[in-house]
Amino acid sequence: MANIVFLTLDGGGNVPPAVAIARELDGRGHRVRFLGAETQRHAISAAGFDFRAYTTPTPWLPAEPLPPLAELRSIVRLIGGRGYATDLAADLREEPADAVVIDALIAGSVRAALPLGVPVVVLMHSLAQFFLTSPVPKLAGRLHGFSAITAWASAAAVLVVTDPQLDAAAGKAPGNFVWTGAAELPPAAPAVPASPPRVLVSLSTVGAPGQRNVMQRILDAVAPLPLEAIVTTGRRTDPATLTAGSNTTLHRELPHHEVLPTCSAVIGHGGHSTTMRALMHGLPTVLIPCDTRIDQPLVAKSVAGTGAGIALPKRAKPDRIRAAVEQVLREPSYRAAAAALGERLRAENGPAAAADVVLRVARREPGSPGSPQHRIPGRSVA
Repeated sequence: MANIVFLTLDGGGNVPPAVAIARELDGRGHRVRFLGAETQRHAISAAGFDFRAYTTPTPWLPAEPLPPLAELRSIVRLIGGRGYATDLAADLREEPADAVVIDALIAGSVRAALPLGVPVVVLMHSLAQFFLTSPVPKLAGRLHGFSAITAWASAAAVLVVTDPQLDAAAGKAPGNFVWTGAAELPPAAPAVPASPPRVLVSLSTVGAPGQRNVMQRILDAVAPLPLEAIVTTGRRTDPATLTAGSNTTLHRELPHHEVLPTCSAVIGHGGHSTTMRALMHGLPTVLIPCDTRIDQPLVAKSVAGTGAGIALPKRAKPDRIRAAVEQVLREPSYRAAAAALGERLRAENGPAAAADVVLRVARREPGSPGSPQHRIPGRSVA
């Protein structure tokens, strides 16, 4: 039995892949535990895993809106800080582990964890293209005296939990990067749409500047359409501040797996986790990136490039959003492209593929990514 510890953070879409991989490991009989933010205690404990809250790092609370400069400072501190590795070291003294899986966003703690004597696996929960090209990790690294890319490349393996055909960095990244497919819990079968059409509307759980205004324009767009809109507003947007049509139901939070099996389309923000879940159900998407500083524009562009959805700018007016929704519902090519992509994502079985890599690292198998002289080669685009 392997003993695996996950270092996570309360960032929204970064959590489902970690939990999905942990469940796969647990289902195979391995010991899994989490270090995370106190705000994650209930969700991770409810998933069945032992949980310990961080005590050293300054809490990162993305659900609380901050002025732009203060928000940038908090992200730089998150990426560059070593406090998460300090808590990991204390945890390992109490209970040794065979491998540690660390969220890619805490790159400074990836670097600090490397000398602890436990093989490190990095969990990259979106397109590697974003992590490798975004200026924010580079800035954070420079300010803290290291390179985020070098830290990731020094790990035993980097799990890129997305489809390689969606990621422009596939085959071009450091040799320890492994594309596993989306590490979301796959549905048993594609969605079977309800009649009239049902559309899930979901923007980021942690919020972005101007997100409430985007949500209101979406609500204005779908109000006159002959469909049922189920809306999750996330933590930063109070449903009471929005105006919705009679065909719309507003929720602060709602498990997407309860809704997606009967949907016809998803209107989202391009967050990787939500988008992959929609596609795994074979659902076409209308994607409106709300935070252009992170991965949302790249995810939206990539999906639109497959023909499985339409990408719109953040300032799109209701009539343009309405036309896009009507288009993906009316034209069968969008549904067909989403169905083909969903079939591939389900077949990849990302959680199982990622768990295989973690266990090879934990066992330090000869020629495995756990050996310092060996790295798992990145998979090229098929």
